[in-house]
Order: sequence, then structure tokens, then C-alpha cells
Amino acid sequence: MLVRYLSLFFVAIHATAGIVSAALPPREPAAVIYLSSLNGALDDIDYLTQAGGRPELSQKLADLLAGLNNLDGINRTQPFGVFAFLPLDVAVGNASPELVGFIPITDMEALKLTVTSAAAISASPTEKPDRYELTVARRSFHAQMDQGHILFTEQAELLDHPMPSLTALTSPLSGQYDIVVQLRQKGIPKLMWDMALVGAMSASDKATAELRKSSNPNDKLKIRAIDVSRKALVSVMSEARSVWLGLRVSRESRNAVLDLKFEFTDSGKVAKTLNSMAAGSVAFAKDAGARTPAGFHFHLALPEEAQQLIVELARVSREEHDPSKSIPEPERSSVATLVDVAQQTVGEGQYEVLVQFVGQTNGGMTLVVGVRVADGDKFSEAVAKILPSTVERGDVAGIQLEAGEARGVRFVRIDQRMKDPDHERRVGVFYGSTPSLYLGTEPKTLWLLVGDGDALDDFSKVPEMSTRTTAAGPRNSMVQVAIHLSDWMGLLSLTNGKRDREFTAAAREALKDPERDELRFDVMPTSDGLLFSLSLDEAYLNLISAELCKE
Repeated sequence: MLVRYLSLFFVAIHATAGIVSAALPPREPAAVIYLSSLNGALDDIDYLTQAGGRPELSQKLADLLAGLNNLDGINRTQPFGVFAFLPLDVAVGNASPELVGFIPITDMEALKLTVTSAAAISASPTEKPDRYELTVARRSFHAQMDQGHILFTEQAELLDHPMPSLTALTSPLSGQYDIVVQLRQKGIPKLMWDMALVGAMSASDKATAELRKSSNPNDKLKIRAIDVSRKALVSVMSEARSVWLGLRVSRESRNAVLDLKFEFTDSGKVAKTLNSMAAGSVAFAKDAGARTPAGFHFHLALPEEAQQLIVELARVSREEHDPSKSIPEPERSSVATLVDVAQQTVGEGQYEVLVQFVGQTNGGMTLVVGVRVADGDKFSEAVAKILPSTVERGDVAGIQLEAGEARGVRFVRIDQRMKDPDHERRVGVFYGSTPSLYLGTEPKTLWLLVGDGDALDDFSKVPEMSTRTTAAGPRNSMVQVAIHLSDWMGLLSLTNGKRDREFTAAAREALKDPERDELRFDVMPTSDGLLFSLSLDEAYLNLISAELCKE
């Protein structure tokens, strides 16, 4: 209730200030949505409709624009879009955003002819200079000239406030993307921002107060976890600047890029922490850059405070739930060793996983998994002692302790016992025949292979680096995912269902150039935040466009 009255008080102060001062204060938008240029948007539409096999749709749009005087008077090379302002009384329950559209213009008289050529639009001047009233589909808009743009809105009073610099708001990203959606911290009243932070702190204080009454070691660790979270939240809230989404479609690069970025103070505490989490040695750097049918790479280095907390959590968890206690000897000691290695790996604070599909997708695929571990030798010795008992219990069909060597790694082979003939047939189609599990270790790496008799050969032939350069590399990416469509055509050809056959036919049609077949996803820290980037090569654009352009 107190917050509500305070909010009303501040709204009243703002209203009174407006009466006293003739010049209303400028307002910052909480969101900006815009296209970088009309010409760019039209070029993208032409490219995508051609990729979808429907070039006539682009021609229909061109004919429509011709009927609108070719939008003469509008600057077709500058951004246009809409601002969204938070209402001044948002704190008292009004959550509807206040919208102001903006269109760059070159010639007001030419624009008048363009507007009057559209039968659905009528324009008439108002008492205020450079202010017009537009009627579109029985809705009225107020418009005025400002900064070389036409600003329009349904709420006339919004135009009484000075608008922010349109160039300053759009220029940082309009040169990089065709479409941008940006949420801005500056557009949120400081009172609301501070209240959100105070509310979060209050909730954590309440949770901490309850936990302090307990003597349970887990509860003590929870208090530390809440404290770490509080510090992180304060840093994030104090350094947050914006969240934006940008889409770029390029006829020259023959791809589309969709980026999502959380933006903070440049080189601030949050950005430095994120960069430290992507730092350190990358064990699978060469393999992560390999050109394989599909690959996944994850690498993370925890900040020291978070690392210490996780180590303590792992220790307390083991003391309460040690899995080796319920296992009889001689396996108990080996299981305890495996748990020791896992706990040491957690304690190092450097986590890395590599997953790849390699080989031929028309039969003979091999799944390769690499996991960074603290002590691969100890892990291998413990597993070798445990495996014989699994055969005795009938869990596996057989074990070969010396199955072979590839890339300097010695492997154990574990043959799986297939109880379901249908399942055996399905996995046989993928792997070439009934797959086995191969387990090999290096001092700091655990390798798992799933495949047929060619698994070790496939593993030895994994290329070390991609021949194609990309902006995101394994050394600055926390997450990398890459899928190459052309490599999966062999497996797709083995499908029998109607939908599968239709998709296979569409995929073959889309794959005009096998070198433009990559889907790539990266998570990367930058000097001012964290970037999530999705890139689709032309083959995927052809697939999507063909689906969207269906009659």
C-alpha cells in the first residue's frame, strides 16, 4: 500500500512540474523495434521468396508499392519502426505501453502525394504546426515532423514530449542487422528498477533468516549460495544496459544470423566475470572445430567463489549419500575411486564436454563423446575392475579389455545385450550394425564411443579443424553446436514414412550447394555482455522459405 501511495505521489509531482514548465521533459523508450531500411527489407523478401521457389510473391509486393506511388517521399535507406514507452503511471497499475512510430522522410510534399494515393488513408492538418491527423481503417493517428522523420501515435500528448535522438538509438545496430528488437534499461524509471532490486533482496533476506535457525550443514551451504546469488544480482542490476535481438539475412553471405545479446557495462564486473568463465585451457579445441555431421562443445570455468561452493556441496552430498556404501567388495573400492575422480573433477572448476557424430550417415555412424576428468588413469583402472562383474550378472553381452588403439588412446569394448529385435534393427540402421560401447582414457580425458566395428577407425579420422573459418571459435565460446545437412542425406534416404519421404525430398531440393549446409549455434562472452548467435546457411533458408511460401 505504501508503494502505491509513493507511486501516486511521484506521478503527481511529474504532473505538477508539467504545469509549471512549458517544456515537457524528454522520455527514454523502454523498447525500440525497427527495420534498418525499407530497401534492405525488400531485398530480403526478394531473396527469401526466390529461395522458396515463389519469386512471383516478390513481384506482387513490388506492384503493390507501385500502386502507392512507390512510397515516394520516404527515405528507403534509413531505419523505421516504433518506440515503446512505459506509461508514467505504470507503478499504479497501468501496464499498457505507449507507442510512437517513426518513418524517415525525404520530401514532405512527395509524401503527401503518396499518402493521398492510398484510398485507405486520409490526412488533415491540425491547429499545431507540423502536426497532422491521419485516419487509417477508421483509426485516428496524430503525426508530426521531427528530426527528418514522421512520428505518429494514437495518443497526441506523447508528441508534446521531445523525442530521443532517432539516429543515436538505431545507428549502433542498424548497420549490422535488418531487424532489431531492443529492450532498454534507460527506459525503465529508476524508482521501479530500484524497487525490483529491493524486492529481490528482501525475499533473499527472508529465506536466509529461516535457514540461520537450522544447524544442518546443507542449510549453511544454502546461505552461502544465496549470498553469492545476491552479489551476482546486484552486479547484474547495476550494470545492465539492454537486451536486444537482431536478425540479418544476407544474399552475399547466403545465410541468416539471429543474435540475442544481454548487454552490460563495457568491461564491467559482469562482462569480466563472463569472459573469465570462457577462459582457461580448452582440451577439445581442435576437435570442436572439426567439420563433422553434427557436433556439440561445452566449456565453462567457474568463478572461484562459485567453485568453492560447489566443492562443498559435493563433499556434503557424498557424506550423506555415498553410493559406494551399499556396494559389496570388491566393487566397493572401485566405485569409491570413481566417485573420488568425479569429486576431483568438480573441484577443478573447469568443465568441458565434446559430442560428435562422425562417419557415414547412410550406415556406419559413430557417436564420439569426450569428457574432461581430473584423473583419467584412476578412472580407467576402476572401470576395468568393475566390468567383469557386469558380464557375470548378464548386464552386458561381453567385454574386450584390449579392443584396440586410436589416436594414442587404448579402448575397452563393451558389447550390449539387445533384448528387443525392433530396437536392434533401428540402431543398426543408424550405426551400420549392432553398436558397442568403447571406453578409453587419457590423463585428463574420458572418451566414449558408440558404434560398430569401424568406431575406432572413425574416431582416428576425425578432422582436427574445420577448413571453413567462422567468427566464433572454441576458445571464446562457452557452447558450440553445428549440424551439416548434407551429411544426413544418406540416413534420410532410409526413412519410410510419408512425412519422412516428403521432408527428404524437400531437403534434397534445398541442398543446392553442399558447402552452404551448416546450422550453427554459439554462446560467447563479449567485452560488454553475453551473445547467443544462431546462423543458418542457405540450405536451411531454402527449406524454411519453401515451407513459408507454400500456396
